Order: sequence, then C-alpha cells, then structure tokens
Amino acid sequence: TNSPINISSVNSLDISNLSVLENFYISVTQKIDNITWNNPNLKWLVIETNNGMHGGSALDLSSMIDLEYVNIKGSNHADDLVSIALPPNNASLTELDIYNTNLGSLDITAPNLETLRLQDNALTGNLDLSNNISLASIRLKNNDLTSVDITNGNNDLITLFDTTNNPNLLNISVDDTVFVANNWNSGSFSFDAWTNFI
Repeated sequence: TNSPINISSVNSLDISNLSVLENFYISVTQKIDNITWNNPNLKWLVIETNNGMHGGSALDLSSMIDLEYVNIKGSNHADDLVSIALPPNNASLTELDIYNTNLGSLDITAPNLETLRLQDNALTGNLDLSNNISLASIRLKNNDLTSVDITNGNNDLITLFDTTNNPNLLNISVDDTVFVANNWNSGSFSFDAWTNFI
C-alpha cells in the first residue's frame, strides 16, 4: 500500500527485521525517541516529520544498499534531521529528496543518482557532487553553501539546476564554463548573481 503509517505516540520503532518490507512511508506527528531503520531490503523510504525526529536526528542508512528512493521532509524544527549516512557507492539510489531539515552536510556517491533535491536545509561549506555521474536534476536553494563541485564529466545531462538563496555560494566547479554559459541559461537553471562558474 502507498498509505503512510501515522505515528503519534510511540516511544520506539524497529523495522530492521521485517524481511518482506520494501517500501516504507511514515508520517511522524510527535517525536520518537528510538528509531531503528536499517533494513537491508528497503527500496523506498519516505519520512515526514511534524515535530522533529528527536532520537532520529542522526540517520544511519549506510547498510541499506538496495535503497532506490529516499524522501525526508522535515518541519524546520530544532530536533529535525542533522546528519545522514548513506551507503557508499550506492548503485541503486536514483532519487534523494531531503528538505526542511537541519541537514548541515552530505557525503554522497551514487553513480545512478539522477534527481537530488536538498532545498531548505542548513547545508554549509562545500558540496561535492563530482562522483555522481548521472545527475540530471539538482535543487540546492535556500541553504548556506560556499561552493559546489559538479565536475562529474556529464554536465550535459543536467536539465535543471537551482542554487538560489545561498548567500555565500561564490563558486560552482563545472566541466566546461563555455558549455555552461551557452546552455545553462533557461528557466530551468537558477543561480544567484554572485555565484561564479569555474
């Protein structure tokens, strides 16, 4: 079923041993103190929080190598997601959506990742996307990044790229600045005036 599990008064949750579970969609209306997510069979994981994740503010998904789709929607709460660990070199992941959280950094290498939505978080510093060679859609708006590296050898695959409202984002490293100047100028590409391509 595609209907979410709505949780309002549970102290702990463990889905790690549910071997037949492939898709998990949970809507959390109150904070849960202890959540065990690591189920190696999961392919889809959707988490919506309305009052923070509390015990789940650091989310470890590193053993979930079959994940294809991850969607985490926070609520701009003080206890929302702060960090996430993804499987290294995850060949299964094609879409990652994390928004309205306190996520401050992300280390991701997913060669088949096509869609990356990280808007409305607390990302700072450099975001290195250079090992994600299949990226086509990238949303990074409303963060506090200082640089982005998208030198993945396949910038011609990118059809949407938005980094607006990153007040300290000065540089985006790309494969070819001439290509970017000639092709990343439609409505699908949005950058702040102070952001340069290098």
